[in-house]
Amino acid sequence: MHILFTLITQCIVSFYTLVFYDVNGTEKTCALFENKKVLVVNIASASPLSWQTDSLEALQQRYDSNLVVVVFPSNSFGNEPLEDSALQSYAAEWCPHVLVAQKSSVLGFNVNPVFNWLQQPSANGVFSFKPDGDFFKFLVDEAGQVTAVFDSSYSPTDAAIIQLIHP
Repeated sequence: MHILFTLITQCIVSFYTLVFYDVNGTEKTCALFENKKVLVVNIASASPLSWQTDSLEALQQRYDSNLVVVVFPSNSFGNEPLEDSALQSYAAEWCPHVLVAQKSSVLGFNVNPVFNWLQQPSANGVFSFKPDGDFFKFLVDEAGQVTAVFDSSYSPTDAAIIQLIHP
């Protein structure tokens, strides 16, 4: 009698291989963030939660040595009327120290590569959370692993987030 075993493994894609474009159209690779924690957030300038943009800027300034805040403007929830040229001005005024990506989708077929990775356990090896609103937050650790997900109700400066960024 022969027994056949099938080993199923997950295909894990490194966070550091992901590429996206910033609001100025410059290609960025997540390899730039190695050995730092990364807080990835989908934002929208007309969202009722847009006050969190100030908190993201404060967080980036306070923990600059070990944190990169990357925000992805998105109209996935109907709250981002601005296009990239206007988003450049918005970013310069409200979050000059935060890395602002080009406007892109965070849900559906045209989801940007970073949010696609964040939502696919077959890629990130852990989570399958999808943003359910603007200002949904994913924390990636220094090794490029998703370690926490925070819904929109969490302020960027909430103690639960701070504790993971700066224990």
